Amino acid sequence: MEMVWTTPRPGGRLPVRICPARGAPPAAAAVLIVPGLGVGAGFYELFARGLAARGVHAAIVELRGQGDSEDPGRSYGYQTIVSADLPAALAAVSTRFPGSPTVLLGHSIGGQLATLCAARVGQDVHGLVLIASGTNYHRSYPTWLSIGVRAALRSPSSTALPGPLRSALLDAFGRHPPTMRADWSRLVVDGRFACANADIDYEAAVSAVRVPVLAIHVRGDRIAPRAAEIDETGEFPAINQVELHPKFQQKAVRDFCADNGIVVEAWSPLGQGGDILTNPVLEGIAERVGKTVAQVIIRWHLQIGNVVIPKSV
Repeated sequence: MEMVWTTPRPGGRLPVRICPARGAPPAAAAVLIVPGLGVGAGFYELFARGLAARGVHAAIVELRGQGDSEDPGRSYGYQTIVSADLPAALAAVSTRFPGSPTVLLGHSIGGQLATLCAARVGQDVHGLVLIASGTNYHRSYPTWLSIGVRAALRSPSSTALPGPLRSALLDAFGRHPPTMRADWSRLVVDGRFACANADIDYEAAVSAVRVPVLAIHVRGDRIAPRAAEIDETGEFPAINQVELHPKFQQKAVRDFCADNGIVVEAWSPLGQGGDILTNPVLEGIAERVGKTVAQVIIRWHLQIGNVVIPKSV
């Protein structure tokens, strides 16, 4: 793992960890990983090595005020990170991998920062990947959690928040200046990107982004629910890949996707084998129609409109 230090214009020094894909073709993509708030860049090293092993150059920028960053200052917020820090990291990646298309990959709040940076730099970014990321807009959350998120505006230690979320906020914002929390708070209140000291209209800039976006939602994630993810990108996903088979039919998910024009792709459509293939009801149907149980299950998927990939390697 290589280390390159950047010196953005506002001051401070930020390391960029670089993991080249050995033997990759000259035009292999390069992914710049933007960490979540309170998560050091070292946390993503294993993931970066995994990308490199699959022919994708990987780099991880350290967020200002976190991990190995130096002299971050005490007056920065979203604006400094997306207008100075991330462009400096992108320049370092471009220098190391000339000619490679660059993709920004943001985790959690890093996804917000990656989106705003892509809106600023335009053609310097060729794609966005958002993992467990979304806005903090309170209406994107269930009512009980919305109350807790709004309470966090007054104090991140509010007991209205679930313990794990309260701990995460205290840890994340405890190492950053008030400007960072203020930028986060504006998203909570009205769901708009309105950074302190902004020099552009970020809402308009984000709506003008025209690069491919892969948004990965983790099922059961209460901190970054599906609605928050959609609110961040301003778009519904084209495809929602979820575990789905006759023993786990996900009707609520399928109904949501149908109402919003989202194609459902069944992950593990045969239930990873196991006892579903010896289910007496399915065996009876298969015998009656002269097919295998697997063929009956695939036909069930197709009849309810799912995209089915029985096996991938």
